[in-house]
Amino acid sequence: MRFPLRLSADVMFGSRRIARAGSAWLLRFSPHSEDFDTRLDEARNSSARVVWIGDESSLDHREVGFAARKLLESGKFVFLETDGLLLRRRVHEFQPGPRLYLAVHLHGTETSHDARTRQGIFQRAIEGIRAAKLSGFHFVALTRVSAETDLVELEQLGKLLEMRDADGWLVLPDLRDSTKEIFLQRAQSLIPDPRWRQFSRVLSAHAGAIPAPDIAAGEGIKLQSADVAAYEEGS
Repeated sequence: MRFPLRLSADVMFGSRRIARAGSAWLLRFSPHSEDFDTRLDEARNSSARVVWIGDESSLDHREVGFAARKLLESGKFVFLETDGLLLRRRVHEFQPGPRLYLAVHLHGTETSHDARTRQGIFQRAIEGIRAAKLSGFHFVALTRVSAETDLVELEQLGKLLEMRDADGWLVLPDLRDSTKEIFLQRAQSLIPDPRWRQFSRVLSAHAGAIPAPDIAAGEGIKLQSADVAAYEEGS
């Protein structure tokens, strides 16, 4: 796994200035917003370095490719969240580049992932990931853990991600479950790259970070200097 130098320097180390200015560091843009054009313009013109697009159903929206392109043109790092179901069909609508990351839900090995979603979802996600990697896209696994998560199974998922040449791995708490901090830390310790591991911890420190507060409310994640210091210590 590789944590991009540009993301490390531009997003994390440059965030002291952002924190002092009280600006949002990460914003969520929902393609399902009723006022799509206005919300997209607000995201493009915001001070946020990172824009997280939508949720697991982002690719259901017909204009999501257009939104990603406009956000990238404005210099943002863009994470496009998806359950992977439509990834193989729609990946051609996006342009691979150093600031676009496809964040695909993978919550365990095939059996547990399908039990959490529905039969066949895991394999369809893997097919989408394969198509995206062949087209030159960056792929990041997004795993949400709860008290029910089997850490041995997460280790197996980590090996699978290595085989699939994953560019990153984000392990975050399941917002529907009161995941204990010590368990979350143990799960995140399985991420082989220390920068993705610390990135996960920074995001997890803000309850509900992903998904983040809707930009419609004019909110976002404000990264404090203490968060940046914690990242630097862990890098």
